[in-house]
Amino acid sequence: MANVRDDQPEPLVVPLSKDGHESLTFDVGGISGWAGYHSPETEERQLLVQLRVGPETDDPDAPIEMRELRVAAQSGAAFNSAFLRTIPVARITAAINRPAIAEQLRPLLAPTNEIQADDFPGSGQWVYALPPRSRATLRPKLKIKDPGTRRRPDDFYRQVAEAYLAQASISDQAARDLAEANAVPVSTAHRWLKEARNRGLLKMPGQGGE
Repeated sequence: MANVRDDQPEPLVVPLSKDGHESLTFDVGGISGWAGYHSPETEERQLLVQLRVGPETDDPDAPIEMRELRVAAQSGAAFNSAFLRTIPVARITAAINRPAIAEQLRPLLAPTNEIQADDFPGSGQWVYALPPRSRATLRPKLKIKDPGTRRRPDDFYRQVAEAYLAQASISDQAARDLAEANAVPVSTAHRWLKEARNRGLLKMPGQGGE
């Protein structure tokens, strides 16, 4: 297995927890959009979890969403519906739409209408399905400097979008976390997020033309 790692490119690791125990490892060996999902749960149950992401539409800047999920269990491993409920789809969606992450992923994504049926998903560079060599931690900077102007500039809402998506990668209450970090009501944080979406700076699947 060490030889496989030596001969193949290291995957792109996307953290889903502060301490790096939960992450995605993306196939960078070609155009596929496949990633491995790793967590203490997958390790304990000895499960290989792979998911494919792709653009929501043909628009080059379209939000990225999950399009396929595969789970393989070793003989005797515990795989059931309860495990499937532990896969954090919402946090994964936030993570892959962080601007810095989405920019790295877009060149690796297959067309939106493609359905894959490979023997082994991905480009064949299957090292991405293995747990990462090192943990990628994530501690989002949630405090945002308010310029104090009546109409805040795009840069403010760009920071709001990045902070929210980063926190939503590791938390199920990202808007509340954002509000608390900036000492504002949750309703204010939601207004910031709405304006970021309206300006096209916060893109997530299912928003339509909003």
